[in-house]
Amino acid sequence: MFIRKRSGAGENPATLPQTEEGENLYVASMAGRLSMYEGWLIVKAPSRDDGLEQILSLFADQLAAATENKLLHLELKKTAERDGLTGLYNRGFLESALQMSIQGKEQTPNLDFAVLMLDVDRLKDVNDHYGHVAGDQLIACVAQYLQLHCRDSDILARYGGDEFVILFPSADLTAARRMANLIQENLPEQRCTIDTASGEHEELMLHVSIGCASSSEVPSQQVFALADERMYANKTQRRKQWADGVSTASRPFL
Repeated sequence: MFIRKRSGAGENPATLPQTEEGENLYVASMAGRLSMYEGWLIVKAPSRDDGLEQILSLFADQLAAATENKLLHLELKKTAERDGLTGLYNRGFLESALQMSIQGKEQTPNLDFAVLMLDVDRLKDVNDHYGHVAGDQLIACVAQYLQLHCRDSDILARYGGDEFVILFPSADLTAARRMANLIQENLPEQRCTIDTASGEHEELMLHVSIGCASSSEVPSQQVFALADERMYANKTQRRKQWADGVSTASRPFL
């Protein structure tokens, strides 16, 4: 069966010309049977069978019901795994994936993994200055930027609030540091256009605090905590720099 997302009207089964091998193809449209998709059920028979044409419609109805149930299950599973604002994996999915990496390291000692934690700098200032809609837009901008640089094998999640986590399931600290350097070097050059509470548009600079750790450094159960500790140390250092005289013009949220 072949399906694609689109609704349409149902059709009666049709018989196509014989194949080069002399077999008959019977085709029933799934349009009208599936609420969000359209497609075709194709059955190949060694010879023409009028009874098969009659049965095909009933079979297509039953198949459509089973397919709808499966698609609904997949959609609900996706919703349960994803963050509503950014579309990234959510905290629950990340914690499950992290636990699998921990178990993998314990079972195969040479199979390392790494964690990179990020915290959006001064999100509270953005919320207070421009409104929470602007803060959400800033978070979404950071998420989009991170998605551009993550590989398919990396697990990027919004851990909560202004925190993001990238899990590298089969990599050591080198991969996490490479990503951290890439972000630190290029993210400040990015801009996020937000809608202020007054209805105007403002352009914000993007800045994050970063910490990373790997199972090659500490026991696997301690990797996440170490990355978190390093991220907050980085944030504390950045706050001190701002307090020591960063000009208003160069603050991250202006």
